[in-house]
Amino acid sequence: MVAPSAYTIEILLEPRPGGRRGVFDLTLIDRVRQNIFEGSVVDLDLAGKSSELPSGRSLLADDFCLRLRRGEPVPEEQGLTFGRLLLNLLLTDAHVTRAWNDIHTRRSAAGRAMRLVLDLRLPPHGDDEPRGYVSPSLIPFELMADDHGFLFHERGHVLVRAADPAVSDLIRADEAPPETRRAGDAGSFSASAKPRGLMIRGPLAWAVPKLVTRPASFEGSATLEETARAWSKAVSTVPAGPDAAPLPQPSPHFIGRDDEVMLCLERFATERLVSIVGLPGIGKSDLAAAVAHMAVHEGDQGFHKGLWFALEGLTEVDGLRARMALSLGLDPKRCRSDEDLARGIGSGRVLIAFDGAEVLLRNPLTKTRFQWFLNTLLQECAGLCFLIATSKRIGDVVVPSGDVAVAKESVIELGPLKPLDAKDVFVASAGVRLTTSERRSQDLVALVGSLLGHPRALSIAASEAGAALNLRELRERLEKGAEEVRVPRGLFGVEEGTEDDLRVRRYLSAQGLATSSLKAHNPRALEVLVWLGHLPAGLPEPLFGHVFGDGAESLGAALLRRHLLERRELDRHIRLASPLEAFPIRPSEHLPDARYAALLERTFAALGAWLTVTLDPPGTWRDRDRAVHEESNLAALVLAIPEPAPEDIADALAKAAASAIVPFAQLMMKASRSRAASEVCREAVRHIASLGTGTPLAGVLTALGDLFVRIERFSDAEQAYAHARPVYQALGDHFSEASTLNALGDVFARTGRAKEAEVAYGEALPIFRALGERLGEANALRALGELRAREERWKEAEEAFAQARAVYQSLGERLGEASARQGLGDLLLRTDRLKEAEWELADALRLYREIDEGLGEANTLQSLGELFLRTERLKDAEDAFSRALPIYREIEEVLGEASSLRALGEVYMRTDRLAQADTSFRHALSAYRALDDKVGKANTLQSLGKLALMRQDGEGAFGLFLSALRLHEEAGNRLGVGGDRGYLARAARIAGRPLRAAVLGGQAIASLDRNDDRFGQMVAMRDLARSLAALGEQKGAVAAWYLAWARGRMIADPSAPSIAAMLAEVLPDFNPSALPDDEVAARYERDLAEVLAECEAKLKNAGEDPYSYLDPR
Repeated sequence: MVAPSAYTIEILLEPRPGGRRGVFDLTLIDRVRQNIFEGSVVDLDLAGKSSELPSGRSLLADDFCLRLRRGEPVPEEQGLTFGRLLLNLLLTDAHVTRAWNDIHTRRSAAGRAMRLVLDLRLPPHGDDEPRGYVSPSLIPFELMADDHGFLFHERGHVLVRAADPAVSDLIRADEAPPETRRAGDAGSFSASAKPRGLMIRGPLAWAVPKLVTRPASFEGSATLEETARAWSKAVSTVPAGPDAAPLPQPSPHFIGRDDEVMLCLERFATERLVSIVGLPGIGKSDLAAAVAHMAVHEGDQGFHKGLWFALEGLTEVDGLRARMALSLGLDPKRCRSDEDLARGIGSGRVLIAFDGAEVLLRNPLTKTRFQWFLNTLLQECAGLCFLIATSKRIGDVVVPSGDVAVAKESVIELGPLKPLDAKDVFVASAGVRLTTSERRSQDLVALVGSLLGHPRALSIAASEAGAALNLRELRERLEKGAEEVRVPRGLFGVEEGTEDDLRVRRYLSAQGLATSSLKAHNPRALEVLVWLGHLPAGLPEPLFGHVFGDGAESLGAALLRRHLLERRELDRHIRLASPLEAFPIRPSEHLPDARYAALLERTFAALGAWLTVTLDPPGTWRDRDRAVHEESNLAALVLAIPEPAPEDIADALAKAAASAIVPFAQLMMKASRSRAASEVCREAVRHIASLGTGTPLAGVLTALGDLFVRIERFSDAEQAYAHARPVYQALGDHFSEASTLNALGDVFARTGRAKEAEVAYGEALPIFRALGERLGEANALRALGELRAREERWKEAEEAFAQARAVYQSLGERLGEASARQGLGDLLLRTDRLKEAEWELADALRLYREIDEGLGEANTLQSLGELFLRTERLKDAEDAFSRALPIYREIEEVLGEASSLRALGEVYMRTDRLAQADTSFRHALSAYRALDDKVGKANTLQSLGKLALMRQDGEGAFGLFLSALRLHEEAGNRLGVGGDRGYLARAARIAGRPLRAAVLGGQAIASLDRNDDRFGQMVAMRDLARSLAALGEQKGAVAAWYLAWARGRMIADPSAPSIAAMLAEVLPDFNPSALPDDEVAARYERDLAEVLAECEAKLKNAGEDPYSYLDPR
């Protein structure tokens, strides 16, 4: 057995269809890193390659191979030389060499031995093959290697093992087991017998032979879930900082752009925004990568850092800002504005490159937002420069009023390669596919010239060289194909009949020729190409095998070799090369219905696993970004569900689709993309329903309901949950039924249907308890606590919250514990237990931040802000509300945004910023009206009324408070009703109506007393005392002041000492340091009741309704 710690890689060699002898397609597969792969073309024909042998070595290839095949003794030196030559031949391609070196770096860092398996796929041999000739490429063997060289096995026979040829510690024959010794020959091994094992010492001690030609499985053979989890961990733990956005290496075939590189570098001497603009495939990304490397590492532009961002898959600037924050080591959740990001970038000399910026320039609104984004960063960061690769110009920046336009685009139009450079690109791309005579032929010159200097077209055409067509035939096919291509008008911004139009058509013809070749010689690779047309964002490379089956790595490598696919290096998504995605191949032409459905099912399942592993435990920001990246994939896959689907796969397809859609919806909510996700889920419901009902449909309906709740579409959410519940009931899935009841209860509670909500929670709770589902039980208890708190059933609510908190703590469920603490903190705040409230809310905030739960964090900041307002800590209150507001906006929580706006208005009002307060209140009111939230509208009207009072507009304030009162009464909000009555009394007094103010004040106090709102009672008593004093009712005024002091003293309100000082002046026996006297308080209550009764009688005799609008006097 091979040591478990060995680092396993595989090299797969397949003969090129129609190619000359000895030329093979090579695929290098890293079995440890979830089967990621790289590919090239190699020439393994040893004839004539003596010049490539190590110095001082010689090798008769045919003699060597014949001896090996016959089981004859093989000289040790020849074996060593053969291994070295083979390695040199395998690593001729720069991509493969880079991958090989990366593997060695990782293996060495991990302290692991290497195990390399060489797998040759060989065609049958014809009778006309020269007798006695055996090419080395016909030898199936396995290799084991370390940093020094190879250990070969041929059909279980030890061929040779040697250390570094420069070192003399080769394996001696006396170290081999008896079965492999050749008597009297210390310099060679016999391969005539099969050894039981080979004990290797010294530098070879890591190697333990596995005596089979090809092992049945590899270290990388893992289940789908294992693959997804391993790769998720790999891409999610890329450290924050520049390593999260590294500059990519230019293509190894990046040739002939020296002038353009220098031009870009020169522009940065005077410009800060440089755009490289050109046709698809013309080399914009390669040029940008080369310029970035030169500018940061070799140039004299002074850049100390360079960051690279590929923008495919992005639809919003907010997503780009979050990605950039991560690369700078910032928490994206704390970086919610362009100015926040600018502070993270700082004033140092930094180059930021955006590749594929046209995705943010297609929509006019997004384009404007992108322009503003660039302008803000350039304005705030003195040393920042942008390098942008795009097929569309950014254009003139129109900034918001008051801003300065500093983003001036400097455009570099990237044109075709020069003829000599174009030939070099073709030859470098073709590599060993071309013979020496072909490299010197006029056919090559003519072929290169027909491609008009287009780098991608040259590389694709070069990949077809050395196969079925000679160079002349290849040119003729390309030119004929270009005549048949029709490019949609305006697709690439070129005019019909121009040279650029011909250049694009020949590029597309080259792609067509490559796909035709695949159809004839490698139909499975064509299948991969066709299927990737359903995945605009590409497929994660480790999932290739799980989607396309055995040999998927070689299929992907074949397409990469032909430049029909491209890879995003950071998380290794492989997607169609531009502009192939604009000309998708119709699957119906190449995929039978059953295969189409099977691939769709596998792809959903793979992406589902890819997304699911990020949910438990909660993932990093990069994991949430993954959901955004897969949004376009899932939207396309949902639309690809056939109607009807083959019966034998319909159920599996429905389950697979649901397995991807449900985690996608949950992650999109965390990524603040609920609205976009809801559209994908709506389509998913429709298509999955066509496959039949059952658990998959119910799961997606529930996910859709959750999304609708997040974006305040409660009616749609209720409908989704209502459709899901009977499905769960029919299936006997009682847990999901109870969870759906809980969700329905939340919808009822959010829409003011308290009785229905309590019924739903009440039905869910016993189901959870019967199932022993303690987490579900805790969720139902917490929901009941919130509902009862909303109805001001304080004691019942506190009991429910406390029970829920205890269950969550016992389960280690931090999200649930945080929500229970938040609910309990809100309750304690409402019941004037302010210190306890602050403790609970502070703990809730800590927990929400630990698990990165934005909505909970914002809600808790909102509650803390209200507490700070109550305790006159206005700066802290403003800070809390200001932090909550952008979180609500980012996660599309309109109700929370409106609440923060209203609360900030309260702070502005208390700090005499009345104009800001008015603006904030009116924005909040508009949001509440859009949501048809009665309580929110009423609370904001109440705030606007208070603002009118500060402006001494008693009549206007009275009308606003009256409107708020009616809305609060309609919503059954008793706490709001008590506050409205108190403010109506204050407005009447300021308007010069003290009698009406006294009557309304008395009614307000009665209402607040029923709510046990002692803070509200204290405030209303103070107002009532002033109204009675204005009426000359001294006895009633003193009684009201005493009772106001008593209530303030009980809740430790900051105003209590000032009231006590005033009472000490009018009441000789009053002791301000003593506690309120119950008997004294009862006497004053009676005095006040008498005075208020007289006031009500006077108002009634005057024929005045206390709740009628005030007429100006």
